[in-house]
Amino acid sequence: MTFDVTTNLYFCVDAGGTRSRARVLDVQGKSQAQAASGPCNPATMFDQAVESIRDLWRQCAASLGRREDETGDIVFALGLSATIPVALAAWTPAGISMLMGAALLLHLEDG
Repeated sequence: MTFDVTTNLYFCVDAGGTRSRARVLDVQGKSQAQAASGPCNPATMFDQAVESIRDLWRQCAASLGRREDETGDIVFALGLSATIPVALAAWTPAGISMLMGAALLLHLEDG
C-alpha cells in the first residue's frame, strides 16, 4: 500500500493521566469521528494506556463505519506531555547535531 497524504485519515490521541480523547481528522482538518476513554499514561500504567488507545480506536472506527482492523489509510498520532526529562529534551538537538557532524567528517575522511 502506498502512503497518499491526500486521502489518508489521521487518528490523533490526547493521552492524559486521568482521561484520554481522540479524533479522526481528514486532510483538511475536519473531524470525522471522536471518542473519549480512561487514563492513558504509558509511563505509569502501560497496560491501561494500551487498552485506552484500543478503546478510542474501537469507538472511532465504529463512528466511521469501519472494522477495527481497517487501518491501511490511517495515520496514528499520539500526544503525551511531560514524559521526557527536561535535560534530555534540551540537549537532544545539540547531541544529534554533534553526532551528524562527526558522521559526516568520518565519511568525508574515509575515502
